[in-house]
Amino acid sequence: MDSENNCFGLSMVIKNHLGMVMACSSQKVVRLVSPCVAEAMTTLKEIIFVTDTSLQPVNIELDALNVVNLIKSDLQVATDVGLVICDIKDRLNKMGCIAVVFVPRLANVVVYNLSKLMLAYDDGYYWTESYPPSVERFVRDDHLV
Repeated sequence: MDSENNCFGLSMVIKNHLGMVMACSSQKVVRLVSPCVAEAMTTLKEIIFVTDTSLQPVNIELDALNVVNLIKSDLQVATDVGLVICDIKDRLNKMGCIAVVFVPRLANVVVYNLSKLMLAYDDGYYWTESYPPSVERFVRDDHLV
C-alpha cells in the first residue's frame, strides 16, 4: 500500500497442483482503503479470474488472516470489507473452491513483490508462461522455496 499516493498493488499468482506458476496478474488500484479491504478486493479479483477461466477446483491461499477469518465466519459485517466479503462468499458458494486457508507472507513472496512493483506503473499486467525479467525473478525464486 502507498498511502501517500492513495493506491495499492493488487496482484495474484495462479499455480497448478505441482506449485508451478501458470499465470500472474497485477495492477495498481488508485484508491485509499484499509489493508483488510485491499486484501479482500484482491481475493475477489482472484475468484472472478478463476471463475472466468474455468480454473476450478481451487484452493485459495491468503496471507491476510483477518480476511480468511471473515470469509470462514458466519457473521455479516456491515462495513466496506463486509460488502466485499459478502460478494466473495456468494461467489465461493457457486464455484469449486476446496478451501480458503491462511499462509504466512513468506509463502506469498511473489504476490507481495508484484504488488510493490505495480505501484510504479499505471497500467495492469497479465502474464502467462513468459515474464519480463523483473517478474521472472520473483517467479523463479518462489518456485525454489
